This record gives sequence, structure tokens and C-alpha cells, in this order.
Amino acid sequence: MLAVIAACAFALRDTVGKSAFDERVMTAMGKVPRHEFVPIELQPYAYENIPLPIGFGKTISQPFIVAVMTDLLDIKADDRVLEIGTSLGYQAAILAQLARKVYSVEIIEELGEGPNNGSGSRAAAMSNSRLRMVITVGQSTRPLTR
Repeated sequence: MLAVIAACAFALRDTVGKSAFDERVMTAMGKVPRHEFVPIELQPYAYENIPLPIGFGKTISQPFIVAVMTDLLDIKADDRVLEIGTSLGYQAAILAQLARKVYSVEIIEELGEGPNNGSGSRAAAMSNSRLRMVITVGQSTRPLTR
């Protein structure tokens, strides 16, 4: 997956504005297990450079797009990040590798609770002390219990 991201960055260097992404971003992309953030039936495709459906009319973004968005943020180790629309939490888990603190909000409870892939490893991937996720439904909020 990282080789494909690097190749895409190089191929689109004129559009993206750089020929390679920050090494911290690439390291974070390599650390977070993307297959834990997709439904079990789609896990064989988790590391393909394609968006995957995750339910509720939503997708998990393709890895290259996640890398572009993350790199453009230029996150420093002391930064705090607010993410709106956690979805299954893949982007939040990437951000938590880079920033001091990440706050992420999701309004679709089933997405915030993660895919039913039976492994339980998504919780481990998101159990970064720098990540605080909140599920909000209407006017009420509750922290995601891990």
C-alpha cells in the first residue's frame, strides 16, 4: 500500500504540489491496520488503493486520498486536531499517530462503534491515548467506551 501511495504521489506531483509525502505521514499510514476498519467481507481489499463501502451510504477513503489529506494538514507533534465525521475511525487513527490530541465526532452510532468484523482489533488500533472519540445523536453525546 505504501509503495502505491508513493507512486501516486510521484505521478501526481504537479497536481499535488510535491513528489513525496512527509515521512511521518507515511509511517502513520503503515502503522494503522486498515483492514480493521472495514467490514470483514471487504478485508481482502483493505490495502487496495480504492474507497470501500462501509454502510449508511458511506465509504472509507482510498489510502492515497487519506495520505494526501493528512499530508496537507501538516500536523505537528504538539497539534490538536478536531475531526468531524469519524466514520469507522481510520482517519482518526492515522491522525492520532501524528498529533498530540485528536478529537473525533460521529453522528451515526453504528459507524462510531465500528465494523462488525469480529476481530476486536479496531479497538486496539484506536486505543491511542491521544484519541478521544465522541458519538453524538441529535442533542445528546456520549464518549465511545472502549
